[in-house]
Amino acid sequence: MLKKKQYLMTLLIGILLFFILFFIGYYYMKNTALLTEKVSSHVVSRNEKSKDVLAKTEMTEEETVQLDTRIHLLIVDENDNTIEDKNIDPLTLLGLSELELQDKFKGYEMVAFNEREVALKKTVAPTNKQFQYTLGIQDDLLCIVENGETKHYTKLNLLATQFSRRIYSLLLKEQIKISLVQKDELLSNPAYIEEILQSFEEE
Repeated sequence: MLKKKQYLMTLLIGILLFFILFFIGYYYMKNTALLTEKVSSHVVSRNEKSKDVLAKTEMTEEETVQLDTRIHLLIVDENDNTIEDKNIDPLTLLGLSELELQDKFKGYEMVAFNEREVALKKTVAPTNKQFQYTLGIQDDLLCIVENGETKHYTKLNLLATQFSRRIYSLLLKEQIKISLVQKDELLSNPAYIEEILQSFEEE
């Protein structure tokens, strides 16, 4: 009889231990699965954010003037008739962004801007109202002279004494005329003076 009771007690204890271990194992496996899922979700989310940041960085990369960029300046009158049409050497504006270029060519409309082509357009008053531009000297510095109702001098950071006697004499007399496009290009790139004066030196 005692053995039978001991057997039943052992069986009951075994059944209880089985259920206890089963429930412990079940909850352990469930919690492990949830933790793994959270970690995976966090990694995926972080990777997606990294991709988004990279994509935004690539999208916001600013275009600038390159060596093979075609830079086109167009000046027209009020009736859209062409006054001047000129291409500029991209080397003088290399690396400039759209905003920097607009700052250098104030008064021009940016018609196109990308690494292949830059197009700037300016509309001016009729010919009889236009300023005439010449080169002159003020305080020993080369300057641009705007000949309107009154003269306006814009100094360039170039000493006039570096030029030949003949050029210096023409500058004193303000006899070297330049166009509106040349004036704008000279303001953005003072070294352009060499190209302007080349024809006068050869005479």
